[in-house]
Amino acid sequence: MIIDNENRATGNAPSSTGGNVPKLRFGEFADEWNKLQVVECCDVSTGNKDTQNKVDNGRYPFFVRSDKVERIDSFSFDGEAVLTSGDGVGVGKNFHYINGKFDFHQRVYCLNNFIGTDGRFFFAFFSRNFFKRVMRLSAKNSVDSVRKDMITKMDFWRPSLSEQQKIASFLSKVDEKISLLSEKKDKLTEYKKGVMQQLFNGQWKVDNGQLTFIPPTLRFKADDGSDFPDWEAVTVEKVAKLGKGFTPSTHVPQNWDGGIPWLSIADLNQFNRTGVTTRTLSVEGTGGKAMVKAGTLLMSFKLTLGRLVILEHDAYTNEAICHFNWIDDRVDTKFAYYFLSSINISSFGSQAAKGITLNNDSLYSIVLKLPSKVEQSKIASFLSAIDQKIELANSELEKAKEWKKGLLQQMFV
Repeated sequence: MIIDNENRATGNAPSSTGGNVPKLRFGEFADEWNKLQVVECCDVSTGNKDTQNKVDNGRYPFFVRSDKVERIDSFSFDGEAVLTSGDGVGVGKNFHYINGKFDFHQRVYCLNNFIGTDGRFFFAFFSRNFFKRVMRLSAKNSVDSVRKDMITKMDFWRPSLSEQQKIASFLSKVDEKISLLSEKKDKLTEYKKGVMQQLFNGQWKVDNGQLTFIPPTLRFKADDGSDFPDWEAVTVEKVAKLGKGFTPSTHVPQNWDGGIPWLSIADLNQFNRTGVTTRTLSVEGTGGKAMVKAGTLLMSFKLTLGRLVILEHDAYTNEAICHFNWIDDRVDTKFAYYFLSSINISSFGSQAAKGITLNNDSLYSIVLKLPSKVEQSKIASFLSAIDQKIELANSELEKAKEWKKGLLQQMFV
C-alpha cells in the first residue's frame, strides 16, 4: 500500500511528515530518510577508451555518450552501474542503468560499487535529479561539461535498503508496463508499414507496346465477392487544382495574434486534432482571402517535403503548404492521404540551394494510382482503423510515462 503523506490514509501511515520523507510512500515504512553525498554511496570514474576502439558487431556494448552506444570486443567492467555523459550531446543526462559486461568512453561517467544502496533505486533518483543540477550549475557558471565533483558532491536522500528495493521493484514494474506499451505501438506501426507496402505496390508494365497493370499484393473484394477493376495512373494535374498559403507581413503587428488559425509545417501533425496553431492571424492579416476548409488534404512542399494532414478545422496556411482541391470525383481524400504518404515525394522535386523543392510543375506531375472509388474507401477505412489503434497505443504510452514522471516527483526526497 502506498501512502500519501500529505493526504494521509488511515491505518499504518508513517509518523513523520517532515521534509526528509517523500510525499508518496509504502505504508510499512516510517523511518526518516538520511541525507548524504553521492561519493558516500558509490565510486565515480570515467572510461579509458576512445571511439577508435569500437568494433563493428562487437560482443559488448560500448557507451560513447548517453545517446550513443557502439559495440566493442572487450570489456573493462562487469557488474551494476549507472552511466551519464560528461560532455557532448546530452551532457548531464542519464540514460543507462546496466548490469553486465560493458565498456565506456572517456567522456562517460560510470557510478558503481554501491554501498548500502540499491543500484536501480539510485538510477531512478539520479535520472530525476542530476540533469536539473547540471542546468542549475550551468546557468551560474556557463558549464558545458560535467565535472566529477558535480556528481560526487550531489546530495542524495536515502531510505533503508529494504525500502529502496521495494521502490526500485515497483518502478521496474512501471518500466515494464511502459516497455510493453512501446512495443505494442512499434508493432502496430510496423504492421501498418507492411500493409501499405502490399496495398500500394501495384505497377504498370509496358510489354510489346501494351500497358499492363500488375495489381498490388493485397487487394480488397467488392461486397458481392467480385474483383474490383484495375487501377488507373493519373497525375495530380488531371484530378486537382492546387492552392497555396501565404504569410502576411511580419513587420505589421496588426496582421497577427487575432486568434484565426494559420498553419506552418510544424503545425501539420497536430492541427488535425487540436485546432491549435503556433501563430494566429487577425482579420486584417487574412487580407480577405478564403480559409482552407475542413476536410481538405494539405501537403508540405518546401524544406520538409511530403508532410500530410487532412484538416479537421478551417484554417489558413503559409506558402510552404499546398491544398488539394479535387476537380475529379474519382478521388477519395483519405485514400489520397495514405497513398501520398506511401511514396517518396522528393523524387518529384528538384535540387535547390536549400535542398529539394517542389514547384507547380513538379507538384502537378505527382502520379496517383487510383482504384475505383469504392475500393479507395475500403483501403482508407482499413488503414484508418490501424491508425486508431496506433493512436490509442500512443495515448496509453504517454499516460504511462506521465504517471511514472509523477511517481518520480513524489516518491523521492
